[in-house]
Amino acid sequence: GILALQAIASQVPGTISAREIGELTQPLENEYLKSSSGKLYFIEIMPTKDYGTLAVIAKPLAFIREALAQMGQRYPNIDMGITGKPVLQADEMATTDSDMTQSSIVAIILVALLFMLVIGGIRRPLLAVLSLLIAIAWTFGLTTLVIGQLNLLSVVFTLILVGIGIDFGVHIVARFKEERNSKPLAQALEIALVTSGKGNITGAATSSLAFFMALLTDFRGLQELGFIGGTGLLLCLVSMTLVLPALLVLFDRQPKPLAAPPTQEPPPPRFNMRLRLILIPVAVATVFLVPHVFDLRFNGNVLELQATGLDSIKWEHRVLEDSSAASWFGAIVVDNMEEVEAVVARAKKEETIGSTFSILDIVKPKTKFREHCFETLRTKGKTSPDLPRTKEKWGKVELLAAARAVGRLESLAKATKPDEAKRLTDLATALRRLAKTLSIKERAADMKAAIEMKIDRLANTLNLMMAGLEVDLRDALPKGIRHRLMAPSGRFLVALHPKEDVWEIAAMRRYVSAMRRVDPTVTGVPITHLMSIHDMKTGFAKAALYALLAVLVLVFLDFKSFRASFLAILPLLIGALWLAIAMSLLDLDFNLANFFAVPILIGLGVDNGIHLVHRWQEAPGEMREFGSTQKGILLTSLTSMVGFGCLAFATHRGLMSLGLVMAL
Repeated sequence: GILALQAIASQVPGTISAREIGELTQPLENEYLKSSSGKLYFIEIMPTKDYGTLAVIAKPLAFIREALAQMGQRYPNIDMGITGKPVLQADEMATTDSDMTQSSIVAIILVALLFMLVIGGIRRPLLAVLSLLIAIAWTFGLTTLVIGQLNLLSVVFTLILVGIGIDFGVHIVARFKEERNSKPLAQALEIALVTSGKGNITGAATSSLAFFMALLTDFRGLQELGFIGGTGLLLCLVSMTLVLPALLVLFDRQPKPLAAPPTQEPPPPRFNMRLRLILIPVAVATVFLVPHVFDLRFNGNVLELQATGLDSIKWEHRVLEDSSAASWFGAIVVDNMEEVEAVVARAKKEETIGSTFSILDIVKPKTKFREHCFETLRTKGKTSPDLPRTKEKWGKVELLAAARAVGRLESLAKATKPDEAKRLTDLATALRRLAKTLSIKERAADMKAAIEMKIDRLANTLNLMMAGLEVDLRDALPKGIRHRLMAPSGRFLVALHPKEDVWEIAAMRRYVSAMRRVDPTVTGVPITHLMSIHDMKTGFAKAALYALLAVLVLVFLDFKSFRASFLAILPLLIGALWLAIAMSLLDLDFNLANFFAVPILIGLGVDNGIHLVHRWQEAPGEMREFGSTQKGILLTSLTSMVGFGCLAFATHRGLMSLGLVMAL
């Protein structure tokens, strides 16, 4: 009775009834997951994940995209697409895998051609490439046995072996060819292995150790790349030292050594002086350009590393432009509704947190009136609300009679329930105002229709509420979002969406800090993403530092001389400085894809100096020369540039930047 009268009185705006009963008489409408602007509608899909494969969601993703294509044909005027962190990761893995396969094939072909062009001949370079392919096959087998799969970092190991592993064969073949012109096969091969072997062993040790230093970091992906790259280079050394010489013996067609070349006069002192003078412009230019090093930056935006043109990237930007929230959210889990309200209230005070999504978006907070309604329904049991349904029952006379009856209840409640008395006073006043409105014939019909509609809606709502009382809260929630809002254990989820573009690392830090102020136990993709970036960046820095220290120790153990060690390492230090200057001038930042070039270059870049110093020490005094070693160093540098430079044409922008940095 009172509820029915309140439903009728809610027609009068500004009354207590309008505030309390209004939500019970609102029409039930379909609700959708929408962006904050309302322009984008979402369907949330939780794909089955298979962590035994590189493409974790490849099968469900293909099925979803097929469904999207079919719907796109049926509804050509509606834009449809799919995005989200798992989709972006799957697409990144697919493009990376494709880029690496193509780049590796092109790199092997170009390296072989370059080998033939610089060293000369066809057979010996191809034998070195064959030895390299054998080492790569060994590495694939070892990786399968020890790790079982590749990741977004370790997938680049093939190019690493192509760019670096071929170097050992280059030095052996170059020196073998030089010695074979004047010496028999066995002697030429022995000299090539003994002389080039020293530099190869030290070079392999420095390069592989640079990779193994990644095992000392805390980031698993980097550890796997370190293990695969390090062992792969050692296997390349084994193949070039054992397999390549055997192949040279089998396939060497040179019948006899050529005449010994005439003894060359040592270069005049003036030439040595010109060599020394090179250091002056080098030093001046370097000092002049050093300030540009401080302009070098680290870009942590992972979205900018992925291939352009991907549908998932396009839709991620669409979501970002529409609501600045991307497809991210932080998750806070609480035990009861009161905690949900408290978390949402704290989140609204944070500037970098945008919208929230919780049980409160579906179930309204408890109020005295709502509790009163539920208590009334519980006492009534399963019987339907006995509400009048005919227009004739609610005319002017009936409303005035109801107002008088409410007035009598008000008098009784004044002494014991003042709050209830105030509510009844307001109800009686509203009923009298409605009765006055019904006396106007022009408005009576519309008012009676509105009253009837309110009564019908209230009856429907009360029936739904009674049905809801028969099940627990989780079962009463819509199935489509039940899993997101409430766990089977009864705990609640509060999702916090960002207000800024959190693909930018600075915005991500502000967003995560704000969420942690709301609740220190917050979790979710933004937290793990930020931690992964921190771990990767720290891991790269540690790997570079450990690699440099390891290289310094190994080079000194090789030469046992501070002077010789310094000369071998100096080109690496100057080259690293020039790299930083060049990247700054070319506006090329370090990122999570190309930053691992630093430890690789430390292990790789010192090899040239090692080979030069070893060759310089072979002959005494003025007889010192570089001979074929200089050509070998030129070729190994070019093969490394070509091997990694093939990535400069990759569609994945992160791999492209890695190729550019390595080539520089």
